[in-house]
Amino acid sequence: MPGSPLKALLKTSLPAMIDLSSQTVMWMIEAMLVGHLGAEALAGVGMAAQVIIFTSTLLLTFVMGSSIIVNQLLGGGRKEEANHFLGQSVMMCGLASLGISALWYFAAPVIFKTIFGAEAQAASLGIGYLRIISCFGPLIIVNFVSVGILRGAGDTHLSMLVSLVVNGINAVLTSILIYGLFGFPRLEVKGAALATGFAHSIGFAITFTLLLTHRSVLTLRLRDLKTVNLRSSRQLLLMGVPITVEQMAWVTGQMFVMSYAARVSTVALATHQVLLRLQSVISMLYQGIGMGAMILTGKNLGANQGERARKVGTISSRIVFITVMGVVAVLFFLAKPIMYLFTSDQRVIHLGVLVLGLVAIIQVPKALNIVISGSLRGAGDIKWLMTLTTLGVLAFEVFGAWALGLWFGLGLVGIWLATGIDESSRSFVNYLRYRGRKWRGTKSTQF
Repeated sequence: MPGSPLKALLKTSLPAMIDLSSQTVMWMIEAMLVGHLGAEALAGVGMAAQVIIFTSTLLLTFVMGSSIIVNQLLGGGRKEEANHFLGQSVMMCGLASLGISALWYFAAPVIFKTIFGAEAQAASLGIGYLRIISCFGPLIIVNFVSVGILRGAGDTHLSMLVSLVVNGINAVLTSILIYGLFGFPRLEVKGAALATGFAHSIGFAITFTLLLTHRSVLTLRLRDLKTVNLRSSRQLLLMGVPITVEQMAWVTGQMFVMSYAARVSTVALATHQVLLRLQSVISMLYQGIGMGAMILTGKNLGANQGERARKVGTISSRIVFITVMGVVAVLFFLAKPIMYLFTSDQRVIHLGVLVLGLVAIIQVPKALNIVISGSLRGAGDIKWLMTLTTLGVLAFEVFGAWALGLWFGLGLVGIWLATGIDESSRSFVNYLRYRGRKWRGTKSTQF
C-alpha cells in the first residue's frame, strides 16, 4: 500500500462519506417532506423504513463477507479470485431478493399491526408504502449489494457517483410525486415509495453497466452467475454470517425500541423517527471513516503489513473524534431549527428539542465505536463483534429501553438514555480489544 496511511485513508474515506451521506440525506429529505403530511405519515413511513433495514440486513452476509475477502485478495494481488466472489455474491443475493420482496408485501399487515402495535392510520400508511417498495425489491436489493461490494473493495469514487445520481433522482421525484408538482397527481406517501423504486431501478441499470464493461476495480463475469460454487459460498458465509447476525441483532433492538416509542404515543414515535433519520445522516461521517479503516486494514493485512494496519486504525480514531465534537456542538446549539426542518407539528418539535441534547452526547461513543469496529472487522475479528453487539442489544436496547422508557415512565428520554449506555459500553470494550491485538506481523486470513 504506497503512500502515507493518512493520505490513503482520506483518499478512501472522503468519497465513502459523500456516498453514504447522500443516501441518508435522501432519507432525511423524505422524512422532511413526509413529515409535513402529519405525524401519522411520518410514523408510518418510519416504521416501513425500519422493516426494510431489518430485512436488508440479511444481505450484509454478501456485502460484508465479500468485502473482507475481496480486500485481502486484492491486497495480495489476486484480482481474478476477487471477481469470482463478486459474481457469487450477486447471484446468491438475487435469489434471496425474491423471498425478501414477497415477505415485505404479504407480511406487512402483521408487522405493522401486531409487532409494532401502531395506531390504525399510521399502520395503513406504512403498509401501503412497504407494498409499493416490494414491487421494486429485487432491483433495489441487487443494486444495494453490488454497490456495497464495490464500496467495500475500495472503489469508493465509483460507488459515490452511483449514489449521487440515484439519490439526486430520488430527491426530485419524491418532491414531485408527494405534492403533485408540475401537473403530476398528489400521491403523498405512495409518491414517496414510487420515487424510491424508480430511482433505485435506474441505479441498478447504471451499476451493472459499469460492472460488465470493466470500468471498476472489480468486474462482473457472466460465468460466475451461472452456478453456485460451494467452496466460495462456504467462505462467504463464514465471513458474512457473523456480520449479518451482528447487524440483525442491532436492527432487532431498534425495532424493539421503536415499538416502545409507539406505545408511549404517536408523537413520541414520530419524534423518534426524526431523531433516527437525523442520527443516520450524521453517522455517515463516521461510517465513511470506519469504511476506510476497514478497507485499508484488510488490504494491509492482505499484503502482510500489520504495523501499517495498526496505524490506520489509530489515525482513523483521531480524525473521527475531532469530527464528532463539531457534530455535538451543532446539535446542541441548533436543536430547534433542526427540528423545524422535519416537521411543523409543535408537539414533535418540543419533544425533539428536549431529547436532542442527549442524542448529541451519544454521538461521541457511537463515532469511536464505528471506527474501532471497522478496524477490527477489516482484520476479520467478526465473531467478537457479533457477540458483543448481540449482548449489548439484549441488555440495553431490549431490556434497558423497556425499563427506562416504559417501566420507569421516562418515555423517549429513557429510551435514548438506554441507547447511550449501550454505545458507551461497546465503545469502551472494543477499544480494549483493539489495543490488545498484536498488529505487528499479523498475517492475512487465507482464502
